[in-house]
Amino acid sequence: MNTYFRNAEWIFCKNADIDTYNSYFDYKAEFQTKLTEETFIYLSSCSQYALYINGQFIDCGQYPGYENYQVFDVLDITSYVTEGKNELLLTQYVSGIDCATGRKQTPGVIFTVWQGEECLLNSSTKCLGRVNPYYAYGEMERVTYQIGFTFKYSACQNETTWTECVLTDKEKQLYERPIKKLVLQSDVLGSLKTQGIFIDSVHHEPLGKTMQTAFLANRGRDELLALNHTHISWNATDESIADGVYFVFDAETENVGFLSLDFDVPEECDVLIGYGEHLEDLRVRSYVEERNFCGYYHAKPGRNQFFHPFLRMGMRYLQIHIYSKTGTLYHAGIRPTYYPLKVKECNIGDALHRKIYEVGVRTLQHCMHEHYEDCPWREQALYTFDSRIQMLCGYHAFEEYDFPKASLRLMLRSLREDGTLELCAPGKVAITIPSFTPVFIRQLYEYFLHSNDADFVKECFGGLKYIIDSFEKRIAENGLIPCFAGTEYWNFYEWKKGLSGGERYTIENAPYELPLNAIVSDAFSCFAKLCELASPELSAHYNELHQCLNKHIHLAFYDNERNVYFTRLGDDKNSSLHVLTQALALYADVVPNEHKKTVLENMLNKDMIPCTLSSSIYKYDALLREGDTYWEYVKKDIEKQWGNMLFSGATTFWETAEGHADFNNAGSLCHGWSAVPIYLYATYNFL
Repeated sequence: MNTYFRNAEWIFCKNADIDTYNSYFDYKAEFQTKLTEETFIYLSSCSQYALYINGQFIDCGQYPGYENYQVFDVLDITSYVTEGKNELLLTQYVSGIDCATGRKQTPGVIFTVWQGEECLLNSSTKCLGRVNPYYAYGEMERVTYQIGFTFKYSACQNETTWTECVLTDKEKQLYERPIKKLVLQSDVLGSLKTQGIFIDSVHHEPLGKTMQTAFLANRGRDELLALNHTHISWNATDESIADGVYFVFDAETENVGFLSLDFDVPEECDVLIGYGEHLEDLRVRSYVEERNFCGYYHAKPGRNQFFHPFLRMGMRYLQIHIYSKTGTLYHAGIRPTYYPLKVKECNIGDALHRKIYEVGVRTLQHCMHEHYEDCPWREQALYTFDSRIQMLCGYHAFEEYDFPKASLRLMLRSLREDGTLELCAPGKVAITIPSFTPVFIRQLYEYFLHSNDADFVKECFGGLKYIIDSFEKRIAENGLIPCFAGTEYWNFYEWKKGLSGGERYTIENAPYELPLNAIVSDAFSCFAKLCELASPELSAHYNELHQCLNKHIHLAFYDNERNVYFTRLGDDKNSSLHVLTQALALYADVVPNEHKKTVLENMLNKDMIPCTLSSSIYKYDALLREGDTYWEYVKKDIEKQWGNMLFSGATTFWETAEGHADFNNAGSLCHGWSAVPIYLYATYNFL
């Protein structure tokens, strides 16, 4: 426990249910200061917080952790305090559920204010607390099942009574934030793209569906608006059938941040706020198969200023439905928030590839906040497979190692009894992807290669050995590892037929697949190298496992007639020929030297099932390890795939080449794993 918290206590709002979820609570306390020394607050909150001192917003953004790994922030509040009495207000959001971005924990807040060596305030039962009266709580629409709930806020609620807090049964297992705080930037308001009136087509439906299915009727700006350089006034009183007015704003590029609104209406009214990455539906896609990219605000008469620091939104476009036929809009946008990074100067001469590099860097930055995120719009989740690519690219683009180290620690702390990691850390969901766990071994090995941080390897070694030994125990009599059996396992490799792992198996019918075995073989090899740092006597054993598994993979999966590797034993051979399978066999050194050239050539055969952007790193590595033989092919392939995204207007790179239309219209247009070219440019220096 940090000594600053020695007299502080975890507290919670009195009479609140310990099992509460999707709830907001307020805490306030007073403290006295002198203006002779710097003043700092140390705080931690489960799940999120927003801090105000003397009515001024200070900061937000709790670093996610576990019940036995609670992280605290240190915030400099010197410039916000005044001599004498000061008031602290802390608003806490309790998620209270297991999802991809976090897990249910005992709710509470803990804080302490220090000025030099003097403690000015400790959280205790003397602090006052209440249920926040403005936010709705409990069951409501979820943004997605990965992120959690959307928000509903009413500015018309009456103030409620404050009562003394109670202690909560939460141990002080507190660790200082391992990375820098995010930087909160000025509002991005965007340009007004279109406007008009709307008529709802459904009622009592999810928020996003109400917005998505509303009838929109464009109105010219001269018909509807009175424009001013500081605000937009509207008047639709002659539109008798209208439910209200709508506005669509374009931020020009993908952004990640917190909603910020400022408007004036003559009477109480509802406001829907939708956000998205494109306008392919001629509106924001606010509802996609039960996903709700839409929040709700109930306005009071007069000026309404609203900032929502509890939900980070990935977006380019903002759509506002205001259920009032007159009013004034001062601004509608987001306050971007990013992890502070120094970007390495790009010296690529080719204009197209330089642009690919720059947009790749922007994609990485949009997917780095408290930890790596697969995408900022739909999931915001930390996966081993995704973050491994993000780390490899980031080592070259940013030359920064604290951020990957912190994410690696989060992932390892999710280690399960069966030797696999949770699908997302520090989240908790019903399934996991077994192949992603051995990827973590390579991920940590690559961290060492770039950072030379042997101490961290030693810190993690016990957990790594537990993982690798659990996979060794799964080797069957035929020398191979079968697919994982059970409904909790998703035997996924990438988003292609035959590799996406939709099936579930029992122990009796679990098949054998090359991708899993090759990834585990590579993990054995990486762990053998890590053993040399922490336990050298073990290295030979795991290197032997790597060699032995490779031998069995080749014997079982190689077709001597066609000189290719099949993905799954027992499948129709034509449906089991994947580029990724060949690439993984090459990557893990499964392929004997006498077959390597033929396998490489056949991997590029048009009859092969191609790989997606995410797994292209294996294909490109397999090719470029052969020297300059395939440089021209890789260069042209990057120009085709990533250049197509740029020429389609991308400001960040997409989840797959299909863009928004993939995954039944839920494709992300900003995905960290698609920054692959940055790694290639730096590693192979072929431009």
